[in-house]
Amino acid sequence: MGNSVGDDRQGGKPDIDVARMYVKAGEGSLEQKNYKNAITFLTKGLEMQRKLCKRNDLSLVNTCTKLGVAYQGLGDLPQALEFYKKALRKAERKHHHEKISGLYGAIGYIYEKQNKLDKAKEKYNQGLQEARANLGPQSLVIGNISYQAGMLYIKLENYKKAMKYLQEALYVLVKCYGEGHSTVGDCYNLMGLANFKQGKANSMPCFQ
Repeated sequence: MGNSVGDDRQGGKPDIDVARMYVKAGEGSLEQKNYKNAITFLTKGLEMQRKLCKRNDLSLVNTCTKLGVAYQGLGDLPQALEFYKKALRKAERKHHHEKISGLYGAIGYIYEKQNKLDKAKEKYNQGLQEARANLGPQSLVIGNISYQAGMLYIKLENYKKAMKYLQEALYVLVKCYGEGHSTVGDCYNLMGLANFKQGKANSMPCFQ
């Protein structure tokens, strides 16, 4: 890595500003979908943060989460799951409800990709329970997890349950994004599919 980001200072003693620079570099690599570089930078930043921050500091939650995203982008689902779980444990100790909810959703998605569908459903439900209890009905976290759960139940051909989740997702997504957003359109189309499969083809027009 050399001096491209920054070096530890004072005889190898870690410096919080340098740790932030590594994390920032990792975030930039994530945006560019350069997941290997992101992992390199974020891992170095996390190592320094662990020496400098309290064990449940939110910076550790954020960096572990980003490492989960990077490993997920590489297709390394076990490593992604490990880092999401680490982030969740730290977020739970901080009682940070938005991060807890979102991490349950991320863990559920990994389980879904691993075809561990019962675990995926469990984590989606835990995320929604956490969010509904603490974040309010218009939280985007609720919209995102409900959308994920709705897609899962479409795959499972449980269209009635899919509609339940997709309706909740649609309410939140429209509030957050507006009717013209692509995710809102996708939600309308999934609801149209679910209705069609239940013999209600004319009850929910698809988004154009």
